[in-house]
Amino acid sequence: MNRFFMRYQKAIIWTVVVGFLLGGIGLFTFQRFSPPPRGSAEEVVLVVEGKKFSRQNVQDAYDNLIQYYTQLYQAFGQDFTQNLQGTDGAFNRHTYRASATEGLIRQTLIRKEARALHVSVPKAELNQSVEERYQRTLEQFGGDEKALESYLSAQGLTLADYRRQLRASQEYQLLEEAVHKQVVGPIEPTDEELLTYYQEHQDRYQSQPERIRIAYIEVSDPELSDQHLAQAPDADFAALAKEYSEDEATKDKGGETDWFSRGGSGLPQEVEKAAFELDQGQV
Repeated sequence: MNRFFMRYQKAIIWTVVVGFLLGGIGLFTFQRFSPPPRGSAEEVVLVVEGKKFSRQNVQDAYDNLIQYYTQLYQAFGQDFTQNLQGTDGAFNRHTYRASATEGLIRQTLIRKEARALHVSVPKAELNQSVEERYQRTLEQFGGDEKALESYLSAQGLTLADYRRQLRASQEYQLLEEAVHKQVVGPIEPTDEELLTYYQEHQDRYQSQPERIRIAYIEVSDPELSDQHLAQAPDADFAALAKEYSEDEATKDKGGETDWFSRGGSGLPQEVEKAAFELDQGQV
């Protein structure tokens, strides 16, 4: 046995070494090319024309869309976050996430079509479009770039970040317009066609119903109700609700409800009607 080992010692050693190397390569290959774990940010959740999008890519698209609407509403002095609250908010978040995903799909297809048609955006045209859009943004801040920087900082962005995002957005918008023009050509609908389209799609142009949120104290004793009503204007309403309200769903929240529209509060009709007639802060 010893003579056999001594005779073939080199061959045996090299066989062992090669075996270890191949095993290591196999292990590395398995680890390197195994897919990300399910539910992780790196997991591929969308594939469009061979282009893969991870869960994080979709989340980023959703976050950007929410940020866009938040800024848009703020420009008109409104609070967009109310659209994300309560039961309606859960549905809206689902809708916005679907819209963000559709945006990724659309962008991928548009860019693929642009490459096929050899369509691109001239640099000079892009620069002009970006500058015009930037100046319109500055006008909303009285032309004060420092005020814009301060606003962006509150959003976690720098001016350079905003300019990069603006350029990317304008580049895609111009590219989409160029592809559309190349494929469809100019379209000039008549007044009659525009009117017909509007009449057939009026639901798309209706404003959202009025929504409010109230705080209330529910008690079954009329005498106690009158007593609390008299105290409410000068007292801590939230404290009163927490101590005396019989509504378990709202008492620990200071009596506050979720946002609701007419007919969607779940409150007695006369209470809901009175709520919509109150001014903000009125008891």
